[in-house]
Amino acid sequence: MIPSAFLHFNYIGRGRKKQLPLFRTGRAAIFRRLLPLLLAALVLCCCAAPTRQPVQRLDVSFSGQAHSINTADPQSRQFFYGRSCLKGGELALYDLLDDALRRWNTGNRLELPSPLDARALKRVWDSVLYDHPIYDWARCVYPDTDGLITYCILEPRAGLTVEAARARSQEIERAAGQLLEGIGGSDFEIAVAVHDAVLERITYEQGTQDADAGSVYGGLVRGRGVCDAYSRSYQYLLQRMGIACCYITGMSGRGIPHSWNAVLLEDGWYYVDITWNDVPDEKGYLFHDYLLVHPEELTSDHFPNTEPYGKLPPAGTGRFNYYIQNGFFVNAQAGQDPVPPIARAFADQLSTRELTDEKRPVFLEIRVDGDPAQYARWRDAFNEHLFDILSEMKRLALEGGLPFEIETTGSVTYHFNDSTRVLTLFPKASLPTRESVERGASS
Repeated sequence: MIPSAFLHFNYIGRGRKKQLPLFRTGRAAIFRRLLPLLLAALVLCCCAAPTRQPVQRLDVSFSGQAHSINTADPQSRQFFYGRSCLKGGELALYDLLDDALRRWNTGNRLELPSPLDARALKRVWDSVLYDHPIYDWARCVYPDTDGLITYCILEPRAGLTVEAARARSQEIERAAGQLLEGIGGSDFEIAVAVHDAVLERITYEQGTQDADAGSVYGGLVRGRGVCDAYSRSYQYLLQRMGIACCYITGMSGRGIPHSWNAVLLEDGWYYVDITWNDVPDEKGYLFHDYLLVHPEELTSDHFPNTEPYGKLPPAGTGRFNYYIQNGFFVNAQAGQDPVPPIARAFADQLSTRELTDEKRPVFLEIRVDGDPAQYARWRDAFNEHLFDILSEMKRLALEGGLPFEIETTGSVTYHFNDSTRVLTLFPKASLPTRESVERGASS
């Protein structure tokens, strides 16, 4: 629970990533098995927002077009980023594996379209798994050789049968259908609605050893898991809605394995860390700090691996940022007193909330746009003059006839995020009383 006190707190995100191990069988029948990334048995750990920069940082360029977007049938709206990064024999093998997995073709020898070495085969298999969270039931077996490989075999991962895997897939589909019921609109609106639905559905499960804690099954069917459960569930649901969603793994600023997403909208890719938007045990408080952001906003606390893609999805222009689209932002200008515009932005947002006659904390969030120096000045004003902001909100309500009444004394919870420049406030507010309406009319 968030403590009822006047405080500033740093938002904590959590999650982890499992490694992709290679297993070998006995000498009589030597094979390599490529297991799904999400099913390796490793200790699950907490992935929190950074308190310091890591010693080494992955240099990733976010400018320019990493890969052209070219689908065979644009009307199908089916686009998979991992597939788009392959070509030639690797692309042909991707399609072969995808088709075999869709048809549950297991236990049979699949001839590769062209011979590949083990490294190339692993890259293709990783791409299939990264693109399709629903395939977490499968593993790929191929001959153990230093030369070229000409065939592979698909089979259920350890502990599963084909029948059990089919049943799990059906459970996932049913859970997804229920969660997506009633969701529609533009791609932006769907991306936001699915984000909120996933946060309502999944409970973070820290320290678990459950193999499903990092899977779409754990997230959608069981309703609990770690960062992979969040990111894979979000990816699967958006794909069900016809929106391309990429799965990204890497490290948090504290050097802990983590995963997040990139979503393809009209003008490019927008990044989402749905795990770090979770708020423990606070129903109705859905943070959006890390929803549809530019990748540059993640450079201080997200350090992505480029494998298996080679390059990360190219960023959009920023106009589909959650706060920009909803008008939940202020422009930090030099020489301007930050208190009135911050109060106005919060008051305008509060006037759209459903309130009751009882004063209760109401969740409000705005983004501060501007250069780093101006953002820092406005953030400090928010931190140091919070009760002046609340008083200004009260004045705006009284004089402007806004439909709320707000407390300006006592305690209030608030938060700011320096990475995404989001200010969050939980003022205690209610519907206006008759007396307050009369005071406002006479002022």
